[in-house]
Amino acid sequence: MKERSGVMVDNRLSEMSSERFLRHNAGRAFCESCLAIHTGLSLQQAAAAVAALGQMSEFAVGSARCLSCGRTNMLIRATAT
Repeated sequence: MKERSGVMVDNRLSEMSSERFLRHNAGRAFCESCLAIHTGLSLQQAAAAVAALGQMSEFAVGSARCLSCGRTNMLIRATAT
């Protein structure tokens, strides 16, 4: 199912890239900005990926200090490998 201009396909690819990175770094939490930097995604793509992955039981979203930049923000981490 591809929506107009590939938005749905693009979002799924962003989710897959983020999911792979977070699982590889299981237990480490990252903010959207650092997730974007580490995965090569745009900030908008990273935010969409966090919103989608945050709905899955294998990921936790919450406020804490980012391990990459040190800022306190909303973060996501993989809870299981």
